[in-house]
Amino acid sequence: MACLRVSTVLAIEHEGPAIYNITDDEPAPLREWLPVLADALGAKPPRHVPVWLARLIAGEMAVAMGTDARGASNAKAKRELGWTLRYPSWRQGFVEAYARAQPVRAATRAPVHAKIGPTSY
Repeated sequence: MACLRVSTVLAIEHEGPAIYNITDDEPAPLREWLPVLADALGAKPPRHVPVWLARLIAGEMAVAMGTDARGASNAKAKRELGWTLRYPSWRQGFVEAYARAQPVRAATRAPVHAKIGPTSY
């Protein structure tokens, strides 16, 4: 998030209108980075859903984003703004940023039927 804040300030202070892609140096499709993010968060890996079912549930645009979308280049932001990344790769960033994240365990959640407050048993 720090990279986003810094890049936003740099873009606002830069003269003239421009559009910048704020991304890391390693473009990757969702199917590649999402399992790594889940692992870094201590979550279960994402489930694989057949494309026909995903289209039915999420729509064509969501399927395209998850299967066909390519990463963007940050070269213009780095060149024009002098912007540098704290973590050049999502692989480094996920591990470093979420290293302390603990998974939410089902056993630590109150059952749905439990009463909370002074009337609890």
